[in-house]
Amino acid sequence: MKPTLSYPQDSYSIINKNAEKSFWFRHRNFILGYVVHKFLDVRPLFDIGGGVGVVAKHLQDQGCQVTLVEPSSEAVQQAQQRGVRKVLCGDLYSMQWPSNSISGLSFFDVLEHIENDLEVLLEAHRV
Repeated sequence: MKPTLSYPQDSYSIINKNAEKSFWFRHRNFILGYVVHKFLDVRPLFDIGGGVGVVAKHLQDQGCQVTLVEPSSEAVQQAQQRGVRKVLCGDLYSMQWPSNSISGLSFFDVLEHIENDLEVLLEAHRV
């Protein structure tokens, strides 16, 4: 069952416009990059709900094999313009991955926007 989302569509353009000049995004990306490289040696990493690609681009620039997965076609386009090389338009369910086929998934700033987050986490565990 596809999750119910609570994320205003105009948020993508706001984030896209402000991401590079935001101290919060830069510092957060530094921390996420450190954690991914130090503790999560997974290849590839699928960034589920990666939005406009702020985190995916940073991880990509740090040498991580990251694929952004995002249901919004607007956000996908902005992620591609940002320079994210691997982008899939869809969500965890529409990808229809077989069980145990993914080595690593991330949900950066995603779960708080999903009404039935436990169901999504169970699907993530399955794949």
